[in-house]
Amino acid sequence: MPSAQLPLRSGAATTALCLALSVACARTSPTPALPEPEPASLVDAAVDRFIGLYAARRDMQAFASQFRDDGVLVDTLLGLRFVGPAAIAGFYDWDAPGFELVDPSGPVLRVDARTIDGPRAALRGQFLPFRWQGASYGATDFVILLTFDATGRITRQEDWIAYPRGLLCAGEAAEPTASAADGDAPAQ
Repeated sequence: MPSAQLPLRSGAATTALCLALSVACARTSPTPALPEPEPASLVDAAVDRFIGLYAARRDMQAFASQFRDDGVLVDTLLGLRFVGPAAIAGFYDWDAPGFELVDPSGPVLRVDARTIDGPRAALRGQFLPFRWQGASYGATDFVILLTFDATGRITRQEDWIAYPRGLLCAGEAAEPTASAADGDAPAQ
């Protein structure tokens, strides 16, 4: 079956493929090889911290401080690249008005699977339903690949996000969410 026909949600297979791609890309990347963090629990703790700070979406300073000064964030689908904590924080812009979760008491994301291999981690999950500038968007699938240095700081974050079409294409209606069926749909 051609890879374009593979289902989006294939669970462990998707996570394993993304981790394999991450390892392959790291081997061909011009970025110098980094020493593997020791012990393995250092990476586990760094991944836990990353997930916790991202899911809470409250403390950008703490989130950005996870990156080395030369740490890179790559949004593969949008073709964007940011270097350093300040540039990464500017991209996320958590203080921008217009964003709200459909469930304001809940986390921003949910991680369904995580795989750690040496200094690399692959996370698969969903950003939970949200509103942006008044339009509602449903859950959004993601894969995030992380690489850590020997101190547990992020050297590279590579995002693969299935962005909602209406979020990227100006003038198009937002995608319906569960709450949209209950009369909370954006005006069209």
